[in-house]
Amino acid sequence: MGQNRTGTGRTKSRVRVMHRSCSVFACCLCGCGCLIGAIASAADDKKSEDKTPKLLVAAPLGVVPGMSTKLMLRGLRVDEATEVRATIGDKQLETKLLAKQKNNLGPNLDPKLGGDSQVDVELTVPSEAVGSPENPTSLRFVVVTAAGVSEPYELPLASADQFENEQEPNDGFDSDSKKGAQPIALGKVVLGRIERAQDVDVYSIESTAGQKLTIEVTARRLGSPLDALLTLFDQHGTILATSDDTGDSTDSQIEFTSPGGKLYTVVSDANDQGSAAHGYRLAVRQ
Repeated sequence: MGQNRTGTGRTKSRVRVMHRSCSVFACCLCGCGCLIGAIASAADDKKSEDKTPKLLVAAPLGVVPGMSTKLMLRGLRVDEATEVRATIGDKQLETKLLAKQKNNLGPNLDPKLGGDSQVDVELTVPSEAVGSPENPTSLRFVVVTAAGVSEPYELPLASADQFENEQEPNDGFDSDSKKGAQPIALGKVVLGRIERAQDVDVYSIESTAGQKLTIEVTARRLGSPLDALLTLFDQHGTILATSDDTGDSTDSQIEFTSPGGKLYTVVSDANDQGSAAHGYRLAVRQ
């Protein structure tokens, strides 16, 4: 009986060893299968990787109709451009490709926002192509490369008398100094840029007591990497209002009733970043 039990025990032991060996073998097969699957998936991902160009932003964020304008178009893989097409409606404009290059805006700037490359173009928008405030017109760009055509990037147009360019330096409050605030009139749109880290742009506004005004920065809605921060001061340097984000956008807007006198509004980046692509439109209206 003892010998039979011993034989039975040895048989069970062998069975357990065989089961363990099979389990180990099965795990190995499973592991190999997973590895092969991962390699195949990575290969498929590489094959299906999108190599078409992507346009993100233009600089400046505006074109004055009737004048020859040079624009920097930034995006992903746009340095491989063979052609840049610009259209207004169904009319294609003559566009001259000036230069193209691969470059990042800075070590702390996400290429998905500011792009990893740029292409510089020159074109003239006809004066009659502006449209009206009720029916605005947009300038559409696409970049063509050997890998394909980008999705359109749209830049809203405005009349020549509405746009005004930022005048540097304008990072101080003293209008009598060389770094004084730049005046901005009601109804005007300033095409500005936060061109370096910790840059600030200061603008002065003449107002009357009780006047209801709106100050608005448009940047991210047009593709700019700028995370706009807008601050309003009275003539004594007291902060009246600030605005970081508005709704779902990182753009800024302040609506207020003026105490009267000269006011100052300051545009900056909420993350203290800046570059050639950190453009914005600043508007003051009633």
